[in-house]
Order: sequence, then C-alpha cells, then structure tokens
Amino acid sequence: LEFIRELPSVKITSAPTEPIVLECELSRKPRDSVKWLKNGKALPSRLPSNITIDEKSGSTVHSISISKVTEEDLGEYTVQVESISSTGKLDMQVAPTLRLSENFEDTIVMKAGSSIVVEIPFVASPKPTVKWSWKPAKTGSQETTPRFKPDVAAGLTSLPIGKVKGEDAGDYSVKISNELGDVSVTVHLLVLDKPSPPRNPEVTENTGERVVFNWKEPEFKGDKPDAVLEYVVEMRESSMRVASPVATTKELSTPIEDLKIDKTYIFSVAAKNSVGQSDFVEAKPVSTKLDFGPPTQPKNVKAVVEPRKDTPDNQTVKLTWDFPSDVASPKAAPEFILEMKSKDSTRWQEIEMPSKVTETHCDIPAKKMKEYVDYEFRVTAVNKAGKSKPSEPSNAV
Repeated sequence: LEFIRELPSVKITSAPTEPIVLECELSRKPRDSVKWLKNGKALPSRLPSNITIDEKSGSTVHSISISKVTEEDLGEYTVQVESISSTGKLDMQVAPTLRLSENFEDTIVMKAGSSIVVEIPFVASPKPTVKWSWKPAKTGSQETTPRFKPDVAAGLTSLPIGKVKGEDAGDYSVKISNELGDVSVTVHLLVLDKPSPPRNPEVTENTGERVVFNWKEPEFKGDKPDAVLEYVVEMRESSMRVASPVATTKELSTPIEDLKIDKTYIFSVAAKNSVGQSDFVEAKPVSTKLDFGPPTQPKNVKAVVEPRKDTPDNQTVKLTWDFPSDVASPKAAPEFILEMKSKDSTRWQEIEMPSKVTETHCDIPAKKMKEYVDYEFRVTAVNKAGKSKPSEPSNAV
C-alpha cells in the first residue's frame, strides 16, 4: 500500500469563502480503517461542527474538509493507514475579515431591562487583538469603554448586553487588528425607556402674577430619535408638600399665570414618552413680586356742587383730581377710593360708588349728605401693589 497522492499543505492568504479540503489517494483499498490526527493527536470521535471527514467504505480517496477556518483549525493534519502515513500543513496569513451573516443588523432596538448578545464572527491570522469601544448617544459624549465585558473566542467576539438601561444607548464599535491589517464594525443601540429628567429648569419674566418656566431637553430621550416628548409641569407653594398640575406641553417653556403676590413657588417639570415618565426636576424657589409699586398720591382734589342752590336730593358733587397718566405698565394703573367727612369731623367714611372709579373725576350724589353741613373729600389710589397715601382734603362744599 502506498500513496498515489499525499496530503497537500495549504496556505490561506485571503479569507476563504469555501471549505478547505485536504485530500489523499491510496494505491488500493486499505484493509484497516483510516485514522486522522492533528498535531500528532488523534481527532476526537465527536468532531467540531466545521470539520468533516470523508471516508467512503472501500474508497481509495480520503479527505478532511474544514469550513469557516479559524486560527484554532491551523496545524498539521496526518492520515494513518496500515503502516504508512501522510501529513499536510494548514497555514493561514490573513488580515482580519468579518464574516457577518446576511441577517446581521447594525441597528438594535431594545426595551429597558432586556438583554442580548452581539456576536461578530471574523477570520484573522496571526492572532488579532480585539478592542471594543462605546460612544454614548447623549450629545457631546466622548468614546469610552463599554460597561459590558466583551468575550473573544476563535473567530468570534461577542458583547453581552445585559439588563440594558437608557444610558447604555449609543454606538458600540469593535476593531479587530493584526500585523496584516484591521477591520471594524459599529452597532447602533437604541434603548426604549422613559426619558431622563429635563435639564436646567429656570424661571424668567417674573412679573409677580405671571412667570415663564423654561427648561432644556433631557440628555436621554428614551425613545426613537425622532419621537416627540411631552412635558408635564407642576407647581407648589414652598410651604406645601403636594404639587398641583399646571400644564402639559411639547414646548420647552410655558407661561404660568394668576399667581399670588408675595408668595414663594417651586415649579417642576418631567419628560414623558411612549414608555413612561421621568422623575420631576425642580427649579429654584421663586418669590412673586410685582414689577411695580403702589401708586403715587393723588393731588389737587377739587369739589364743586351742582346745581349750587337746590336740595341735596337734587344736587351732585363733582370731584376732580390730578394723577400721573404715565404709569409703569397697564397693570400698574390704579383704581380710586373716594372718602368724605364733615369739615368738623376727623372720621373719614368711604363712599360706595355704583362702579369702579378709574378716571380722575366722578360725580357723587348728594342724597345722603346733610343740608347746611360742609363736607371735605379725599382720594386714595390703589393697585395690586398696594394703596397710595390719601390725598390732601379737598375744598369744603
């Protein structure tokens, strides 16, 4: 018995796409069974899934087939039969090359709390170095090492992503290098989770009765990149523990009106998406003070009785006074409180008017005034910030 064709030696210089076959041919059918060895040791009865031995009964041709060759498959293969043997060497010098399947997807969408293993098969020899990196999804983040521990086996590197959190979203890249070259691939991870709280809450345009509450988007939106967030706004007085809802908006600010003067409020906002709602974040306490003060004192109050000669039932006191027309703002515009007293009295009495007095003149019916008694009048201006000093008394009528 002799070899007509010995086992060849094969050197792979590019990533193989077909199985590598080492084949020999004998001069006749062997009487004993053929044995295969690798690096001097018998191959196990249960072969790796990528190795197949072709031994057709009674055939003179014998072969070993190796698919998806990795560095672990390299070495010397020997066939032994009866008293003869033949050895072929399988060698490989290949720059790292990816072996991604047709079903490989470079974008992975996961729900918070779920797990997955990202597997990247490759071929490379000499043995490569494998380095994983991660660039978080939040704006301005620098590339860093992922918190998940990668694994490297023969021809495969994997990254087990377990119990994923919103902040784990981002680009996971792996670079595989040896002296002949390198290759890399990036997997984009999207995590569906409730958003992180909005950032930088602050209050502007505090007029005392109205503020504008502003904030910035959360670092982590928690949903698909094009999803629109809603914001839930609440407020409470600083002395209260429970907040009240104010508004729900898609904007990054909202006006809040009808506030009480001289109170301290705490405004808070939370972000909301299709998965859930973030925690609330609070702005610094804000005290509501008007942007204007109490009005100035009315001047030059004058009283005239018309008609001059008649009974009080038919007479009217026409009152006029001076007051600046250029108030700080429309909200600072005052109303006027009218008072009267008999000239000999020190007790002022407010006059009940049928409607609010907002002009610098008015008519006061004399029905409730006593005949032959002299009366004096005074005017006090009042707005939401408080009252003015009462005017000096008018002339007596």
